[in-house]
Amino acid sequence: MTIYDVLHWVGAGALLVYAIVSIVRPKFVAQTLEHVLVSGRGISEFRIAHGGFFLGLSIFALYANNPLVYQALGWAWIGAALIRLFAYLPDRPTRNISLVSFLAEMALGIVLLL
Repeated sequence: MTIYDVLHWVGAGALLVYAIVSIVRPKFVAQTLEHVLVSGRGISEFRIAHGGFFLGLSIFALYANNPLVYQALGWAWIGAALIRLFAYLPDRPTRNISLVSFLAEMALGIVLLL
């Protein structure tokens, strides 16, 4: 086991934790992200998109334990960070967590590319 293995597990594990929290506490996560869930269908779709999709992706990454899979997750995190940066100007989010989110996403992406 190398430090890179540990970093890969941390990166995939962060996505796994996000997925689990999105499944168990969708309203909490949605409120943090400023999503408005007004119906049972909306809550269900949030659980599926933010919970189920990322749960499957992170579990597969940990199961496959393949550098290429971790790199794909890394590029996904970096893509999210870059779109967050570019979306800030036209969208002007009300919460000031965009910089923290950007840095976290970039850090996880870089860790997964190592």
